Amino acid sequence: MHCSAARRNQRLTMLSPSDALISASERAIGVYRRFAPISLREACLFEPTCSEYALLAIR
Repeated sequence: MHCSAARRNQRLTMLSPSDALISASERAIGVYRRFAPISLREACLFEPTCSEYALLAIR
């Protein structure tokens, strides 16, 4: 196994289940923000936006 791959695997195994869930949720929201259609993102009537609120609640 490559040295950097070993370090990455070690970091992944050190995450608690709740930390892993938080990390996955943050990444999913990031993907939504990057790839969701602009018309869907601009239709939000709330401040903070739902994705911003979700990130605040997660953290």
